[in-house]
Amino acid sequence: MHRVNTAAAFIKANMPLGKPYSLSDEDAWDIAAFINSHERPQDPRRRGMESLETTVHPFHQHSGYYSDVIEGQRLGDHDNYGANPGSVE
Repeated sequence: MHRVNTAAAFIKANMPLGKPYSLSDEDAWDIAAFINSHERPQDPRRRGMESLETTVHPFHQHSGYYSDVIEGQRLGDHDNYGANPGSVE
């Protein structure tokens, strides 16, 4: 759920446990934005691509924080491909 609107809808429908739809829309969006603003493993489609911009246009044409600068860190601009990096060709 890398899109804030998708995450907010899921959070509103499922949080807190046992009390679905008890959060306001604003609370659900705040939680989703907080979660989405944290770094995550690199987009595997970026392997072998020269820069972050090469993945922004073809793969991330939606509202989200990918490639935005938050707290001095540009989201998506790192070499962490997660625990199973595979081969880089």
